[in-house]
Amino acid sequence: MELLKSPNGETSVKIMKKASYVFSVQNYTARVKRTGVGNSIASPPFVVGGYSFSVQFYPHGKDRAAHAYGRMMSASIRNESAKMVFCISAIHILDQSGSDIHQGYSSFDQDRGRSYRHVLIIEPGGERGSDQFSRELIESEYPEYYLNGDCLKIRAIIGVFIDQPLPFANVLRPFDRCIFFQVDRYLVFAEESVLGTRCPTLLSYCDSQSNSLSKNIVIPDIEHDVFVGVIWFIYNQQLHLQDKVAIYNSRPDDMDSFFSKMLAAADRFNLKSLRRQCESINFFGNAEVLELFYAMKRTFEKSWRNLRWLWDSEKIKEA
Repeated sequence: MELLKSPNGETSVKIMKKASYVFSVQNYTARVKRTGVGNSIASPPFVVGGYSFSVQFYPHGKDRAAHAYGRMMSASIRNESAKMVFCISAIHILDQSGSDIHQGYSSFDQDRGRSYRHVLIIEPGGERGSDQFSRELIESEYPEYYLNGDCLKIRAIIGVFIDQPLPFANVLRPFDRCIFFQVDRYLVFAEESVLGTRCPTLLSYCDSQSNSLSKNIVIPDIEHDVFVGVIWFIYNQQLHLQDKVAIYNSRPDDMDSFFSKMLAAADRFNLKSLRRQCESINFFGNAEVLELFYAMKRTFEKSWRNLRWLWDSEKIKEA
């Protein structure tokens, strides 16, 4: 039995394997005292998508500058495998009080920082995804949240990109292909199923630019922040707050403003709802106002078409 092949003969697609791991730092107070600046407390290795990882916790920061500046601690993910890995990650110090006030960052859907849907490339033995946490906040202000029973919990969520063989002919199993976009020096990913539903123009561009199911798609003539803003909109169907602020503060006649660049991207990828939101925020500062205008415009156009149809029908009858 042979594997199904794509039109260009490939037998695999790039997908993401995702898993979560919680590292419990028991006897936190004593272990932190024994650990110097730049030294880490390492978790046991854990496996995601066939690759081995560990969480590296630096209670006094990775260097003296971080330690001196506000007593910062940090955490990162280390690739313990012998091969380079492409992945995305999230690291949070968990709130154990039940209030869900976790401290950390994420490359997944919930955040819109510069790491949003960015692919990390980690060499063997390398570390990525380091984030800074305030020891003052953890140890002095909210120890009841984060140090329950003198135990600090760090959650790492890792999504590893792997090449998955296409299914056998008699196996009905959906595969959600991940597409890598090369924007400036960054790799940004999106799922084919989401693009196919919400931005077919961008997916068509991918198909026209590559004969490979796993090749990176280069997006020229667009800034990194603009493209990430577009990807955020595609996934969330609304602009992120920081993008709204940038658009609101833009001059509409400035062709180099964030507002103008987002409009150009909306037209380029045929995202009419993105254009409407950008215009409403820039012109009115209130998205609901222009949305109402467009709704009234659509109603008027529909009524006008119906009126023209009735008019033409009556003219035909008279003839």
